[in-house]
Amino acid sequence: MAREKKGNLTAHAYFQSYAEYNRILRSWFVAFGIGGLALLLVEEKLRTALIVAGEVRLVVALFLSGVALQILIAGLNKYANWYCYAGEDEPAYQRTAAYRFWSGITRQFIIDVLVDIATTVCFFSAIGILFSVFTH
Repeated sequence: MAREKKGNLTAHAYFQSYAEYNRILRSWFVAFGIGGLALLLVEEKLRTALIVAGEVRLVVALFLSGVALQILIAGLNKYANWYCYAGEDEPAYQRTAAYRFWSGITRQFIIDVLVDIATTVCFFSAIGILFSVFTH
């Protein structure tokens, strides 16, 4: 997650909005991935159809991959933002290689975008397989 810039009230409002939507999206991704796996546990007909079609491992792998990607990006953002916080709290720390590296990571929004796209691809692929198997 990007670092918040100080001083500009409009930027602060946009950042707060971004942060809230980011939390909501990550929560939905994880809930959806876990929910997809739970569906396989409680819906015997669906589980049986997937087993017969030989797709159960792929569907489980896709759901778990999507959840794992979200855990990975949450961890990456957590650690990167901690280093930025440490640098704000102790300005001398900003001269360290660790700070410069992690501060640079926080500015790479493309990482979040790519992980969200990959998560979406995993989940839509799993849904596509589920729909295909269940409708045949």
